[in-house]
Amino acid sequence: MLRVREKMNKGRVQDIEQPCNTISSHLAKVSLNGTDPVLMVGERYRRFSPREAANIQSFPLNFQFDCVSDNRQYRAIGNAVPPVLMWHVANAVAGVPKTATRKTVKFHRIIPLRRSLAQATVNARAKMC
Repeated sequence: MLRVREKMNKGRVQDIEQPCNTISSHLAKVSLNGTDPVLMVGERYRRFSPREAANIQSFPLNFQFDCVSDNRQYRAIGNAVPPVLMWHVANAVAGVPKTATRKTVKFHRIIPLRRSLAQATVNARAKMC
């Protein structure tokens, strides 16, 4: 196993105490040389399960995927916009007056969105622990 660890190129071992690396639709095909995050359990590496990946992407625990195979679930999760992120974007857009034009929307509206997304990430991590 040590030889394998030394030969890893880009495989990202995920620190479970840190924000997760990007979950992509390629997670179904993850290898130790991939760019998708992997977990180290003892001396072994493993990929996230579809349910773990969905939780990281902020899907509700009761969300059921229509597709049966793990590969299709990984693809759906990796291609999706995380629900919590979309909720914050929709709320930010809803706060912009309908008469606003590109020139009238100020940059200062983006800063609170960034802060609320950061806080949502912290809250989601706290709920998972």
